[in-house]
Amino acid sequence: CNFHNPNSSHCQKALAAARQVMNDDLNNYDIYTDCDGCSSSLGAQAKALLKRFYPNMYPTRFAITSSNEVPSDIAYMNRKDVRQALHIPDNLPGWGECSNDVSANYTITYNSAIKLYPKLIKKFRALVYNGDVDMVCNFLGDQWAVHSLNLKVVQSRQPWFYSDSNGKQVGGYAIQFDKLDFLTVRGSGHQVPTYRPQPAYQMIYNFIHNKPYSTKVVP
Repeated sequence: CNFHNPNSSHCQKALAAARQVMNDDLNNYDIYTDCDGCSSSLGAQAKALLKRFYPNMYPTRFAITSSNEVPSDIAYMNRKDVRQALHIPDNLPGWGECSNDVSANYTITYNSAIKLYPKLIKKFRALVYNGDVDMVCNFLGDQWAVHSLNLKVVQSRQPWFYSDSNGKQVGGYAIQFDKLDFLTVRGSGHQVPTYRPQPAYQMIYNFIHNKPYSTKVVP
């Protein structure tokens, strides 16, 4: 089944059923975390983009809902003292997580950012990582994308580790290619450093310093 552009009616029905569960019943950013109003967990801007680019896969029942409750991050970023600390002039509009105007008018240059990677890794090393319980940027999709580059595999999939107060723990899994590493972070949702700060710090530190990912790092 082609998840991105399904051609068969059987595949389309299967994907529609899966998306209904995702859209209505689960927290898309962390499938093991409860959410307040899961039917809108994707956010209005994300829903608008999905409807725009995949109209056949997201019919009109995929409603864009709104809530009178202001999310905590928006409330914080628009506090007067925070705006002053960030030197934001009073004449500029309030901060928002996303922009409906940008979502509706953005022109896509590349259908997938993976097409940029061959150019980038000619000059730089790259790290692609995902929280393994995030459905918005899921690790399977990124793993397939990385494999599509047909890079030489330097180290096949294996666990990497970190240590906490309970001892040695699996941080996730790593596949290392020539000049590109793909890692998962176990138990993490969408924003990895927020969900799993200790293993995320170790992962990023060791990537920057070109060390094995299981190397212990003391902040």
